[in-house]
Amino acid sequence: MKATHSVVEGLRIPIYQNLTLQVSTSGNDSTGGLSNLFRQPQAAIDWAVANLDFHNVESLTINIGNGTFNQIAIDKVFNGLAKIKVTGSDINNSIISGGFRAEHSNRIEISTLTINAGSGQTALFSYDSHIAITNSITINGTNASNGVQVHYFGTIYAANCTVSLNGSYGNHFRITENGKFIMMRGTVSINGSSSGIVMSCGTQSAITVGEGVINGSATGKRYEVTACSVISTNGLLSNIPGSIAGTVDTSSFAN
Repeated sequence: MKATHSVVEGLRIPIYQNLTLQVSTSGNDSTGGLSNLFRQPQAAIDWAVANLDFHNVESLTINIGNGTFNQIAIDKVFNGLAKIKVTGSDINNSIISGGFRAEHSNRIEISTLTINAGSGQTALFSYDSHIAITNSITINGTNASNGVQVHYFGTIYAANCTVSLNGSYGNHFRITENGKFIMMRGTVSINGSSSGIVMSCGTQSAITVGEGVINGSATGKRYEVTACSVISTNGLLSNIPGSIAGTVDTSSFAN
């Protein structure tokens, strides 16, 4: 539901029900708010942190229209809010440039987005947060560090959708320090080139693909599993693309 309060200087707005903030290329971050459009999704998130008090609210939705928008970092704690939903209008035209990052135990849902990452950037990164992909996304890298990175007890979970990676990366997937990437009943499509590893999993981490599909034409080392980690693909390990054979150390497992 869209609220219609206005901000009173020096006061925070109490929110008791689900809320949607709208982002559009016609918006203005200086005047954006409960009833006005924002220009950038990050501005909408920062405004919510600064001005809203959530009281047992299920979700804050950041609804992104068609266009290209700057990177998103959700790295503040939202007390009283169960999750943040970031959803695009059209997977081909709702574009985040510079990556998407979640930290500090936040629960995030993302859907219907293209996420682009440039040199040295990671496209989709979860650090100690849970990201659920609820509708298909596309990730494009241009000499990016990582396509998907999960670190330090973070989780990225996708179901009944397609996660497509295209372009050039150090690693297409890099899962470390008790991180988890899980795809259930969906498709992981991995294309482009990796100067490192297509699927890298280390330090008690896991990549799981259950009842799903792995395909693509990516080049690079197919996988590397180290330090008590697991890649479980329900028999699809040979489908992980790459031009160099994968490796598994003696403490780890892959199938």
